[in-house]
Amino acid sequence: SRGLAELAAGNWEESEANLDQALKLDPSNAKALYAMGLLRQAQKRIEDAQGFFERALAEDPDYWDALTELGAIHYTAGRYKEAQEAFLRTIELRPDSHIGYRNLGGILMLLGDLSGAAANFQKSLEIRPEAAAYSNLGTLQFFRGLYAESAAAYEKAIELGAGDYLIWANLGDAYRQLPQSAEKAEDAFQIAIQKMRELLEETPEDPTLIVQLAVALAKSGRSQEALQVAESVPDSAVGGDVQLRYLLLLTDELAGEREKALASLGGLLQAGYPLQMLKNDPELAEIRKDPRYHRIVTRAAAQDQR
Repeated sequence: SRGLAELAAGNWEESEANLDQALKLDPSNAKALYAMGLLRQAQKRIEDAQGFFERALAEDPDYWDALTELGAIHYTAGRYKEAQEAFLRTIELRPDSHIGYRNLGGILMLLGDLSGAAANFQKSLEIRPEAAAYSNLGTLQFFRGLYAESAAAYEKAIELGAGDYLIWANLGDAYRQLPQSAEKAEDAFQIAIQKMRELLEETPEDPTLIVQLAVALAKSGRSQEALQVAESVPDSAVGGDVQLRYLLLLTDELAGEREKALASLGGLLQAGYPLQMLKNDPELAEIRKDPRYHRIVTRAAAQDQR
């Protein structure tokens, strides 16, 4: 318990010392293994975190929290089928939990099952109408091309207290696709950018924040600044995170670096990023007109079939 408290306070060394002691006293303690996984996640040691979550589940196969975190790791790495299995299992264990349905809906959306995603988001909202589920619903509506409905869902998420930078950036995305809403889009992006810069003062090397900032700047028309921010992220910091790789591709495309975007496309698809999401993103409409895009997509599909 003290290890978890120290982790929550950001005291990683103290947290690890207490969790090490807990595991010396009881090496098979699933809660201590799970807590160590959370610590490794905070330290960005994702493979180690996965190992601890798997060890926790080996000791307690019904450990719902460990399954949820393991599913999230699979999601980030582009292992969507494994993530889907983890979230289905969490629903079996906790059919009254809104989180399981929300997470499953997110995975189904990435896998192209939009009706299944909508059903799970709706189930999540029936159990608990909370900001995160409205945010996911907004993303689903965005990729269905229902931009007014998407904006309404993001507005509801903000109304329920989700004032984080990502919700504001997503709201800007929805407004950006609506006629006569350019000013609203810019206002939303500026709020998101300000929130990201404030967070970066505390964690200046956070790759997710840096990449998200680059995208928001590109969508605000600040192309050179966006590219400079994106280039400040080392490849080692992005690693196997397919979501960040997609956002870097998007930044390059929006900032006028078509060659760089195309150079990233094949590797992104091979790493497991779903083609359907690329097809549905209105921000990539221009690159989809490029014959080179279709050659890369065709080549990647042929390699998948081998």
